[in-house]
Amino acid sequence: MVCGRRAGGVPSLLPPLLLITLLASHAVSFSPQFTAPVANVTVARGRDAKFTCLVRHLGGYRVGWVKADTKAIQAIHTHVITHNPRVHVSFDDHSTWHLLIKQVTEDDKGPYMCQINTDPMISQMGYLEVLRPPEIEDGESSGDVVATEGERASLKCVANGHPKPSITWIREDSATIMVTDGRATTSVMSWEGEVLELPRVSRDDMGAYLCIARNSVPPQVSKRVLLLVHFHPIIHVPNQLIGVPYGIDVTLECKVEASPKPVTFWQNSQGEMLMSSSKYNVSDEHSKPGGYSVHMTLTIRNFSAADVGRYTCVAKNSIGEVDSTINVYYVALPTTTPPPRIPSYIETNRVEEESPSPHPPLHPGPSLSTQDQEVEGSIVWGEGGQTGPPPGPPYRNPKIEKNNIQTLESERKGSSSSSSSVFSVFSNASSLHFPDSTSMAFLLSLLISVFVGSLP
Repeated sequence: MVCGRRAGGVPSLLPPLLLITLLASHAVSFSPQFTAPVANVTVARGRDAKFTCLVRHLGGYRVGWVKADTKAIQAIHTHVITHNPRVHVSFDDHSTWHLLIKQVTEDDKGPYMCQINTDPMISQMGYLEVLRPPEIEDGESSGDVVATEGERASLKCVANGHPKPSITWIREDSATIMVTDGRATTSVMSWEGEVLELPRVSRDDMGAYLCIARNSVPPQVSKRVLLLVHFHPIIHVPNQLIGVPYGIDVTLECKVEASPKPVTFWQNSQGEMLMSSSKYNVSDEHSKPGGYSVHMTLTIRNFSAADVGRYTCVAKNSIGEVDSTINVYYVALPTTTPPPRIPSYIETNRVEEESPSPHPPLHPGPSLSTQDQEVEGSIVWGEGGQTGPPPGPPYRNPKIEKNNIQTLESERKGSSSSSSSVFSVFSNASSLHFPDSTSMAFLLSLLISVFVGSLP
């Protein structure tokens, strides 16, 4: 080494110090370094997660992986230290190092550190976020709920997941839900929240409700909660009085609503319970959620006089009992005989006058022979062809009335202006025979018109 001397014989140390500085600077420039931060990883539970650590100038140093929150060493360089079989390490050209965790669980979430064993140690950290799909906690959620009609009912649904899932309530039959906000009750198709409060339940609220839990991780899940509403039985009878002809089948019916599901049966007038047999057929048809609506029918075969009487439908449950009565009586079948026909009066023969007199007499006696009078009065009436005057009011002969009217017209035309001819008509008219008041009124009106016409 060449050293300079100072004045006075002290050697100079500047060149050796410069050399050391240059060597240190060169060593720092080639020490291990991170070229990019370790990225955070978010995966759904059950998927694989991979962290990547980028370095340069690693030289103879080693890369290690540590779970920072538990200080558990996962791997050093190419060797896996943890006993977790799902953890693996790999590298590319000693500059890209990977930590692979397969089928992650919620226990795997947390910070993971990439270290280089320099002095002092250098490191970078990434965070593993594990997403979990919704899961409904059955132990904290409602099972089937039972309430009495008019009371409050509360349905609860608790779900876990990451992120925290939201809860939506709907009815399984797509009906509306009656909810309250403390001031008013409204009808909605769905309700958001863990708890569904029904302020005053009715039988219409009975049925299955679905709570649906969802977050950003599929799949969404649901739970079915059945609401049962108890109430006293009621019966509606469409027809309480039935008339039945003998020899046919008749069906009686009652419509029952009750919850819990009622016990139903029929009784006759003697209080005997009726069962299905060759004489009777008893059936029940249940509908509505929980079967609270029952359609009861009783069919009586070949109705006879012994079946006339009172029949009672009965329904009872744990809350109460109710019954209703149907009275069945005999009614005759409608007759098929056609109604009687009204007799038709038909004139069978007319006497044609060969040379009618210009002035026929005012009454039929002198102008008609006995034979003519018999012919004029001869008629056929009814279906049997009977002859003679028909029963009932006196028969009006149109022929005679026509002759009388023609006579009056001739008297009016051939008479003078003197009033004596008019009064003679009155005197002659008094001798005429008119069988009813209608003909007399008609004749009087005609005479008045003749009298007025004869006035000057």
